[in-house]
Amino acid sequence: MLVIGAGNAGSVAALRAAELGANVILAESQTYDEYDEYACDMACYNAHIFLDKGTPEIDPIDIMNEYVRKALGHCNLQIVHDYAFRSGEMLDWMMDNYIPAEYIEKYAKTSNYKGNENFSGECAGQKSFIGMTQWRDEETNINMWPFVIRTLHTALENLGGAMAWGHQAKCLVQGEDGAVTGAIFEDIDGNYQQINAK
Repeated sequence: MLVIGAGNAGSVAALRAAELGANVILAESQTYDEYDEYACDMACYNAHIFLDKGTPEIDPIDIMNEYVRKALGHCNLQIVHDYAFRSGEMLDWMMDNYIPAEYIEKYAKTSNYKGNENFSGECAGQKSFIGMTQWRDEETNINMWPFVIRTLHTALENLGGAMAWGHQAKCLVQGEDGAVTGAIFEDIDGNYQQINAK
């Protein structure tokens, strides 16, 4: 299986596929070193890390409706539905299985952290919900999520998966029936290569 993009969704998808026995390649356009600069915090709803700290449970239908409204209906409803209903489950799964407890204790900041009030309420007609997990070092306020998510990448490799850093996807490769059979990538040296996979 080929997963394009090693952000939150791609990293989790690749790791879960590897858990289920797939031979996985996770391709990312940024290099290993660049990833430290660009990866960011994550928004997940109704994860236990929030609920256990007293954050009120949020109705996933409200979240879904707001995303669809912001997209003016031009979105994949199934993906938005799954995100609204299951993003908290995903964060819990990552923390229960792959993110070391000391990282969670030291870096995971939720509704009790400075600035998180900005992620709840309404501004200029747009609603937001408490669900932003800020992975921060409190002393320096440096974003630690790129460091933390590497535990997922290491786990993927430990399960036999491969990381393809510095691979920018250019186009999908499709068979005569239209099914995707791979993708063509350009690496950081300008070389093109095709990765064949589902």
